[in-house]
Amino acid sequence: MQDWSGSFPSGKKITVVFVIGGPGSGKGTQCAKIVSHFGFTHLSAGDLLREEVKSDTEQGTMIKNLMHEGKLVPSEIIVRLLLKAMLASGNDKFLIDGFPRNEENREAYEKIIKIEPEFVLLIDCSREEMERRILHRNQGRDDDNMETIRRRFEVFQQSTLPVIQHYEKMGKLRRVDGDRQPDMVFEDVKAVFAQLNTQANQGSNVSRAQTNPFKRWFLDLFCSCFDVADRRN
Repeated sequence: MQDWSGSFPSGKKITVVFVIGGPGSGKGTQCAKIVSHFGFTHLSAGDLLREEVKSDTEQGTMIKNLMHEGKLVPSEIIVRLLLKAMLASGNDKFLIDGFPRNEENREAYEKIIKIEPEFVLLIDCSREEMERRILHRNQGRDDDNMETIRRRFEVFQQSTLPVIQHYEKMGKLRRVDGDRQPDMVFEDVKAVFAQLNTQANQGSNVSRAQTNPFKRWFLDLFCSCFDVADRRN
């Protein structure tokens, strides 16, 4: 296996958000809107695998053979592709789409990249609506028939539900109703990301005050004045 090593600069804040949803839930549409509004780099594990297959490398050939045989690509390979793309982007905010698909993916990510996601965005869409969208979209995909669609739903449920439950227990799951029109869904998505920006700004203000001697002195003076006033009362 090709050795892709590397890490982010020490002390640099890296923001990672996972986006999870069933086939046809509208993940791609929402990711495009998030990138446009919030400046994230959008990474899709599936797209990275397909790009690697086209690269005509030994690694790409191995991935291609696994896919043709209907076998799963090892999680470590997927995670190293993600890490390579993250380091190459030059950004510090990443939207990882359709990942982790299962517990093995999650464990490999934690072992290799070791950056805990800020939160996991779940596009919660009903099975009926996802079926309707997939059957009506015109992308010329051979696998968009009812039997295959339902099999994909079952795989998603079985594989991804433990991942969803894991992050829900951690308090990191953010669920939005994906049954509505994309713009309506994005209103809820925007509210989730606005909270992230607010937290980041608050942390930045505290950090600046801590590292600036004048601001530290001013804060200490400000607090001591209130302390004196309280004692007089």
